[in-house]
Amino acid sequence: MVSGTALQGVVVTDAEDFQEFLSSGTWTKPDRAKIVMVLTIGSGGGGGGGEGRASGTLRMGGGGGGAGGRSLHIYDAATLGSTETITINDGGAAGSAGSTGDGGNGGTGGNVTFGTTQTGFGGGGGVGGTGTNATGGGGAGSIGAGSTTSGGWPDNEAGQLNGTGGAGPDGGNDANGGSGEYGGGAGGAARSSAVGTSRTGGHSVWSGGGGGGGGGCDASNVQRAGAAGGASKAWGTGSGGAGGVAGANAGTAGAAGVDNYGGAGGGAGGGADGATGGAGGVGGVGGGGGGGGGGGDATGGAGGIGGKGLIRIYTFR
Repeated sequence: MVSGTALQGVVVTDAEDFQEFLSSGTWTKPDRAKIVMVLTIGSGGGGGGGEGRASGTLRMGGGGGGAGGRSLHIYDAATLGSTETITINDGGAAGSAGSTGDGGNGGTGGNVTFGTTQTGFGGGGGVGGTGTNATGGGGAGSIGAGSTTSGGWPDNEAGQLNGTGGAGPDGGNDANGGSGEYGGGAGGAARSSAVGTSRTGGHSVWSGGGGGGGGGCDASNVQRAGAAGGASKAWGTGSGGAGGVAGANAGTAGAAGVDNYGGAGGGAGGGADGATGGAGGVGGVGGGGGGGGGGGDATGGAGGIGGKGLIRIYTFR
């Protein structure tokens, strides 16, 4: 996508200048700049907290947070100011652990902005463990944020459909997170069934991976592992942070994004009988979604915080 004045006739003579922003600040246009390429990735959504209930009852884990969306613009440097304000908002808050009750929903990831011309949108928070339903948050799209119920524009369909924009959420409590191309991967759902672990976070080719769904315990007190987070630089394969094994074991944090890619999703906490559920792993810097917390006796595990977004700026002279 080209913004501002058309670039015909611009001659690039020197190698690029590169700056990366992981927190808010000010970008100063380098001398003799001709072309400026700006990459933004929004912050990831927080994982939902696990449910806390008495032994002998179903205790659901929380859904994973959705990843932030990616935007890439190329500017004629003459159309930009001598300085531009950089805003990097935080990743979504962790869903609170359920205390003899449902887990809290994870927070939506914050947007990141380059001046007033470009935004990277945040991913949706995962739903807290409750009853038999704890879906993952929607991944953000290139032109819209995710939510707990849908992915961001340009593709905000229900989560069983993968999209090239924001991946949708899971659409139920037994589905992996949808994957995206430029949009962030959706969070994985917590699973009520006794037949296996919860669902993995969705991947993204260019942006961040969604958080894994939290492990739970069934009414027979069978403990289930948390699921892995989704990967960046991936579509149908790969994984982010590892899920916590069955029991009071935390999920692993997602790795930070490198080069032009987003961060990985955090792994989810394991479900625990006779103990507090495992905490969800933090999403990787570069918009990875936080992992869901595991269900537990009396108290569930807290969800993982969403990974902070970033802005990368390349200047050509």
